[in-house]
Amino acid sequence: MLEKITNIVYPPQCLSCRDLVQSQGALCISCWKNIEFIQDPQCVSCGYPFDFDADNESLCAHCIAKKPLYDRARAVFRYDENSRKIVTRFKYSDKIHACNTYAKWMVKSGEELLEGADFVVPVPLHRRRLMRRYYNQSALLANAIGKITGVKSLPEALIRTKNTKPQASMSYQQRQVNVRSVFTYNPKYSDIIADKVVVLIDDVMTTGATVKYCTKALLKAGAVKVDVLTMARTVKE
Repeated sequence: MLEKITNIVYPPQCLSCRDLVQSQGALCISCWKNIEFIQDPQCVSCGYPFDFDADNESLCAHCIAKKPLYDRARAVFRYDENSRKIVTRFKYSDKIHACNTYAKWMVKSGEELLEGADFVVPVPLHRRRLMRRYYNQSALLANAIGKITGVKSLPEALIRTKNTKPQASMSYQQRQVNVRSVFTYNPKYSDIIADKVVVLIDDVMTTGATVKYCTKALLKAGAVKVDVLTMARTVKE
């Protein structure tokens, strides 16, 4: 009854185009067709989608040249002009009502990662940015994923020591410099994380700079393995 009343007062809208849909936290048919969900075949390490048939143990050229610090990374969909609205509205426009929908998508995409995980840990925001935005979208996702899977979320395991500039318009090298030495582990959690498998949660992976240094901090805290799970990732043509 409460859901019916809510839908009358706040008619459910598509997460992307805002057209009316049947239920809260859904996409209309047109927008669903335009979202490029990432499926196999993909790089066994970083999850980069292949445009050709490949076996389940194939690595992309980047991972062959230099293996990432994390063990595996997976994402729900490609970050492009069709999916950008979904991410930015969730991240900046308080559209947090769809968090459970996104978490369910991430659980499905990261099923293999989460099956063997001891904890999920979100990428942290600096306290100043958190005060301005009022919420950390990665922490919301990690908490929702934890409730669905039973894997405990540790929202304060990582600390962002500097209030860095937004990276949206930065190049690969600029991003690497921008987040270098920015993340550290919370010493209160070092004994908890030690010898455990951790899944790092974030909204988007672009150049991989943020997840690289967060992974480095978790490994320094004693994690035996770190995997990465995001809503979206950039895929270069």
